[in-house]
Amino acid sequence: MLKRYFLFIIFTLSVTGSFADNWFTRFLGKLGETDTTYIEPQHYPSTLMLQNSYVFDRISLKDGADELVFAPDVSVQLGPFAGYKFIFLGYTVDLKSFFKSKDRTNIAMTFFTNPFIIDIFYRKAGNDFILRKITIDGLKNMEGMECTAIRTRNVGVSFSYILNHKHYSAPAAFAQTTNQRRNAGSLILGAGVMRSKFDLNITDLVTDMLIKSISDGTFNEESLDNTDTDTSADSDDDMLVTRNARFNTFSLSAGYGYNWVFARNWLVGAAAIVSPGLKTCDAHFEDLNETINNVITNHSGSSSYVPVESYHHTGVNLDFKAHLGVTYNNTRWYCGASSTVYDNHYNAHDYHLRNTYGSVNLYAGFYFGKRN
Repeated sequence: MLKRYFLFIIFTLSVTGSFADNWFTRFLGKLGETDTTYIEPQHYPSTLMLQNSYVFDRISLKDGADELVFAPDVSVQLGPFAGYKFIFLGYTVDLKSFFKSKDRTNIAMTFFTNPFIIDIFYRKAGNDFILRKITIDGLKNMEGMECTAIRTRNVGVSFSYILNHKHYSAPAAFAQTTNQRRNAGSLILGAGVMRSKFDLNITDLVTDMLIKSISDGTFNEESLDNTDTDTSADSDDDMLVTRNARFNTFSLSAGYGYNWVFARNWLVGAAAIVSPGLKTCDAHFEDLNETINNVITNHSGSSSYVPVESYHHTGVNLDFKAHLGVTYNNTRWYCGASSTVYDNHYNAHDYHLRNTYGSVNLYAGFYFGKRN
């Protein structure tokens, strides 16, 4: 249902953007007035672009000395994009898993205008993670195992205002809708809201471990029985197993962006933003020892579980976001590379959850339409 809402929003914005002379466009034009000795406006309203993206995702779950790190293989994507004025939309196909079903959705809309940036996003991931690191004694041989136990989801919106937008152009570096002609930088202030869901299905995780150990001939029931998995609420030294954790984040943000024009039509742009956020967490804890015993006994897993206890936590965490881009733009065609990295942190009970994700993009395109 949520995906339908996003598609409806995309359609509505596309239709709205087709009316070049409506009041909203005129309002944005007045609000986004710039010093043309620093920023040259784009002379053509429409653009087509082809983009090759490398998408990465990493989840780290840490409690004291114990740590689990999950990450899928880097996704290689290719697809067309089209833009009109400040609206820029596209679709990419995952080349590495074109014929393989993946429980992964990434819908993102970013509106780069001279005075502000708006991010609207929906991300869902699962079933293609790989256990990259585990520090629990007796389970190191599980590293490299395909993991179906994790489900994540993030949905949110953020707004950023560029204080020095008359001289500094974020669109020139990250959206190719203007040209930066002289070096400039600006403070960037904003706010956002995000709702996140994280679920580690320990039954599926242990089942994956059991299947792997049996298939490669390393199964040792005694090592699983002796694994230190005390999940009592007052334990400070053992990995806590969380089910169905839901986080709400209300954040403010502050950062700085700078564009360096090192040659005619060439630009290197960078922006770093830190977001202190008030986060609430509601989660359940699962009895890990009982789960392991059930899986070993029955040689099968189940998505059902009996929560040991419920948990609610409110605290402040720091999140980070960074943009980096290099582009060539002669106002008729352009090419370049850009990257965006998000680093989100969550606390729940005694453990720390960190989700780092982003993309590296290679692109080339051209402008067309009636010259402004």
